[in-house]
Amino acid sequence: MLKPFSKVVLSSETAEDIAVLAAEAAPREFFSFVGGKVRDGVLRLDGLYYQQYYASEQFATVFHNLPMLNDCQATVHSHPGIARPSAADLHTFGKHGLVHFIIAKPYRIVDLRCFDKQGVPLAFSIERPLRKAY
Repeated sequence: MLKPFSKVVLSSETAEDIAVLAAEAAPREFFSFVGGKVRDGVLRLDGLYYQQYYASEQFATVFHNLPMLNDCQATVHSHPGIARPSAADLHTFGKHGLVHFIIAKPYRIVDLRCFDKQGVPLAFSIERPLRKAY
């Protein structure tokens, strides 16, 4: 199946939120859905959707009670170790979103990694949103 996008862009504000929330959750894992849209071959991700979850130092389990949201395009979670998907991560990747982010300790923006549903690393960029002209 062909991907509906050729480029992944994460907003700088969302990247900053991910880093802060992951650090605050430590030593437990952090998990969230990420909203966005695909337009002109670019997947732009620009917001987090908090979802209740249970987390330990080894894993996070999501309670699926979000309303159906058309713009949930990705997931993000933290790892206390390396930012590489586990077998459990790959299972989650297959259920939700087009791409999946993992942020590893020490939970800085530079520690974010992006993967496709099969766990293959994807390049992505972090951009500040364009200001609207009024």
